[in-house]
Amino acid sequence: MLKCKMCGGDIQATDNTYGTCESCGSTMTLPRVADERKANLFNRANHFRRQNDFDKALQTYENILNEDSTDAEAHWGLILSKYGIEYVEDPATGRRIPTCHRVQSDSILSDVDYMSALDNAPDEYTKSLYEEEAKVISEIQKGILAISNNEAPYDVFICYKETTDGGSRTVDSTIAQEIYYQLENFGYRVFFSRLTLEGKLGQHYEPYIFSALNSAKIMLVVGTKPEYFNATWVKNEWSRYLALMKKDRAKLLIPCYRDMDAYDIPDELSSLQSQDMSKVGFIQDILHGVKKVLDASKNIETSAGPATGAIPAAPGVESLMKRGWLFLEDSDWNQADDYFSKVLDINPEHAPAYIGKLCAELKLTEEAALEKHEEVLSDMPNYKKALRFADTNYHIIVDGYTKEFRNRIAEFEKHKQEGIYELISKFRGCISAGSTHTVGLRKDSTVVAVGENDDGQCDVESWRDIVAIFASDCHTVGLRLNGTVVAVGGSSYYFYDISDVEKWRDIHTIAVGLVHVVGIKKSNTVVTVGHNGNGQCGTEDWRDIVAISLGACHTVGLKTDGTVVAVGSNNKGQCDVYDWHNIVAISASSGHTIGLKSNGTVIAVGSNEYEQCNVENWCAIVAISTNNAHTVGLDAGFI
Repeated sequence: MLKCKMCGGDIQATDNTYGTCESCGSTMTLPRVADERKANLFNRANHFRRQNDFDKALQTYENILNEDSTDAEAHWGLILSKYGIEYVEDPATGRRIPTCHRVQSDSILSDVDYMSALDNAPDEYTKSLYEEEAKVISEIQKGILAISNNEAPYDVFICYKETTDGGSRTVDSTIAQEIYYQLENFGYRVFFSRLTLEGKLGQHYEPYIFSALNSAKIMLVVGTKPEYFNATWVKNEWSRYLALMKKDRAKLLIPCYRDMDAYDIPDELSSLQSQDMSKVGFIQDILHGVKKVLDASKNIETSAGPATGAIPAAPGVESLMKRGWLFLEDSDWNQADDYFSKVLDINPEHAPAYIGKLCAELKLTEEAALEKHEEVLSDMPNYKKALRFADTNYHIIVDGYTKEFRNRIAEFEKHKQEGIYELISKFRGCISAGSTHTVGLRKDSTVVAVGENDDGQCDVESWRDIVAIFASDCHTVGLRLNGTVVAVGGSSYYFYDISDVEKWRDIHTIAVGLVHVVGIKKSNTVVTVGHNGNGQCGTEDWRDIVAISLGACHTVGLKTDGTVVAVGSNNKGQCDVYDWHNIVAISASSGHTIGLKSNGTVIAVGSNEYEQCNVENWCAIVAISTNNAHTVGLDAGFI
């Protein structure tokens, strides 16, 4: 009996090449198994992958291929393990959908094992199943890389086990946090999941982990028990970093142990110089070692000189690039393309040359004009190569931003490294004003309120474990750490019962309006209570929602794919958001709606009586907000 790759249920074979799971109903490809031993090998490999033990799964699939290198299903299993694919159930549809825990820089569509799976597929239908699933994973991969490319580089990555099997915090976590604070005090940028990933959804961790693993020069693996070193997600991080060390010798991994024998450190880490955390002065030794490594790395980068691509420009490149851009200005597309090709003959990884060739291909006289062709860029080979070989700064350029925007983003990144933007994000939801009262969230997760209390909207003194607060006309709503909701006060408009929100569970975000309240569940579905006279509570079919904003009589939702949905009154066009894309934030008012795009520009629909929708010239915006007759944007250059 073969086991389902997605849920572990039994497979009822409808053919010898594919079958349907009796538990989750998924149709999937099947391996060629002539005996029980080989079936057990596949079941074992799939079991490891479903448990997110991707290294063991990889080894088992490799063992199968050692016996038969033409086994398409084993090649496909390697793909799923290399990219850390876990299938999770979509609460809305019940379907199993892939999530990626080990994203790679190279596309899955160009992976050698994917090609081998297609080449050795036993029939066209099986091949089509591989192709369809690979396309889905490829889109997920693009989304992760798009986010990670905008992350500032890290100096140190701290790897550790956060909780015990019983759910309590480990000693490892407290030690790691002390190391984190010490390194931060010395000015280093440190990835420490407990704080770095705070406020981010679990299924969205991978872009930030991927970025940190690739940029960090040092990884500290902290452990007080052998089983903690080998915990699934801990091993997932340090094994990925070891793979990166093979490509970049400047990277360093330091195992840090306590309350255990050094010989119990995993074999893969045993050859590395480790640190005994029980020794006096351990923290100082770590700080000294980190400083030494990072200083040496900076010296190497300084001596190498400035670079605009992954590899410094070779002699002659600069003048050839200037000639290429001059030919573009003259609309001599063939000559321009030839000169950019000459640059690539010298340095095949020079990202600006690929951008030049892209401009020649699209017959554009300047790079800034690429922004108008954003929709077609992702499928063009020169664009893909530019992204592949670009450094962090150049990613901003090839994503189509204007020169002014690039300058402001550079200013924003400087402030971000100083921690200002993190403070803005951290304290969002810590204070909120209603019509006649104000509430604040204390450090100890209790709440304080002042102002009019006719409806009991300030009766918050008993609240505990609150993580965000929201005030409206005559009521106050609080989101608790465990995903439940508390509320006090009433509704002077349509007299709905505000206490209905206390029935909600698994909530991670709330929006509060004058006549209705909306909550986003951890499953990214939506719940609402309140007045529905204009259909503003008609969100029961919404899925994949990550943010909500409420107007007086309409509701706007931001989806995980960057598109926007809206329900309710559309008397002024405030719900005309169906064609929006690449949106990262939304804000709704009584008669208009605005959206912040991933490139820092802003879009608006609805009433423009007071010019509140005149945002077309805004750029480098990092946050937005609206009220009845005005719109506000936070400019990256002025934080």
